Amino acid sequence: KTYTATTAAVALQEAGKAKRALFVVPSARKVGTVRDINSLYPDKKVVLIDGTPSQRAKQYEDARDADFVVAGYALIQREPEKLKGEGFDIVVNDECVRLKGKSSQVALNAKEHFSAPYIWDLSATPIPNSPEDLYNLMARLQPALLGTRTNFMNEHCTVEWQTIPGGRKVPKITGYKDKKKTREVVAPYIMSRTWESPDVNVPMTQKSKVVQTLDMAPDQRKLYELAREGALQVVAGSATAGQLSADEKSSVLTSLLRMEQLGITPEILDPDYKGKAPKIDEAVQIVHDHFYNGENHGIALYCHFLPVLDILHRELLEKGTPDNEIAVIRGGMKATDVQSIVDGMNSGKYKVLLASDAAAEGLNLQGNANKLLHLDIPWRPDVLEQREGRIYRPGQTSDVVLIRLAMDNDVETHKAEVVARKAQAQRAIVEGVESDESPELTYDDYLKLLGTTRDEITRLRKKTVKKASEGGEA
Repeated sequence: KTYTATTAAVALQEAGKAKRALFVVPSARKVGTVRDINSLYPDKKVVLIDGTPSQRAKQYEDARDADFVVAGYALIQREPEKLKGEGFDIVVNDECVRLKGKSSQVALNAKEHFSAPYIWDLSATPIPNSPEDLYNLMARLQPALLGTRTNFMNEHCTVEWQTIPGGRKVPKITGYKDKKKTREVVAPYIMSRTWESPDVNVPMTQKSKVVQTLDMAPDQRKLYELAREGALQVVAGSATAGQLSADEKSSVLTSLLRMEQLGITPEILDPDYKGKAPKIDEAVQIVHDHFYNGENHGIALYCHFLPVLDILHRELLEKGTPDNEIAVIRGGMKATDVQSIVDGMNSGKYKVLLASDAAAEGLNLQGNANKLLHLDIPWRPDVLEQREGRIYRPGQTSDVVLIRLAMDNDVETHKAEVVARKAQAQRAIVEGVESDESPELTYDDYLKLLGTTRDEITRLRKKTVKKASEGGEA
């Protein structure tokens, strides 16, 4: 997508229809984007605006006769007026899902300050789960396309009314009325391409997906079941059978989060936990076996929970992995430091990458890494795709293995099914895939995540009522 946008920008420049292009990118992609543009068009002047205020002042001066200017999303939030004053003809927003929120400062500044004759949004996963997110993205590109927010809700969305504190009812979008109709409206403004598209046709290596199921340790299972029991009590005690209030959903989601963490290792919640954590042990063993068998390619391990990266680092060192062969990427790092790690992974300097979802987008690791482990499942299908796209992408010369470590009969077993259905719903808008799946979690989704059924909840409700009644009589 970077190459497509760059080539299109150059075509406009050479046709005399545009002079300067601004690429707005995630922090981790700033250096890489400059490098990509330079590799394609070494005769074009590219300026990165980054660093201290004094450094940026010099860069702004240097950018006045540049063909391409690259800046991070943080700069849109910090000094949008300065960028606006540069008068760009083309604005390219890479990983545009960062602009989906209607009220975030970045999204507001992008809409207010960055109008241009040509605005292109790029994303490996262009349509978010929520219809409202789709509206926010399209309203910035083509304000009249979907009309007002109220018009969009009436024409394209299913809505349920929720009571908020104070007794007032407000509408909540729960899904699309007619995905085919919505797709027909937005399709002229969306170009969807993969390496299999006829006009792309990039040869790719083989990809294997493996789900490795493990049993929880006894102590771990006890802690997990305690968290699950608390969530079941909330569902069974709901004031309305078959429904959950906003507060009840929040409570259940908090329990589900704890259950996910306990399924990886209870040490996330209790640093003093000394019991077994099979998922951590297996991840470390896979890394050890990967290199013991003579493999020279790198391996990446992803987890949303930051403490897991530290735990893995510690365990890998204890297993004998040299510290200078391990790299860690988490949020808040400098773009140059991230790029240094990416270069190190691609050159073979680093063998193991421990990464949070801060490294899920925009990083090219296909130069040497050929194996990736998920220690958890992101709620958003696009994040899962983004992770895997770091190593399985054009330029990869080795076959790729993608491993998801799963615990038997835990929340992530059921979460994988829910996320897969949500991914199908996402594809319905861009690719025209038939799907009746709502992007919202349903009541039955909550039950599935908890590993229970409506019948079991009914029995638990009766048991709870009976117990309360007996207590009242006493």
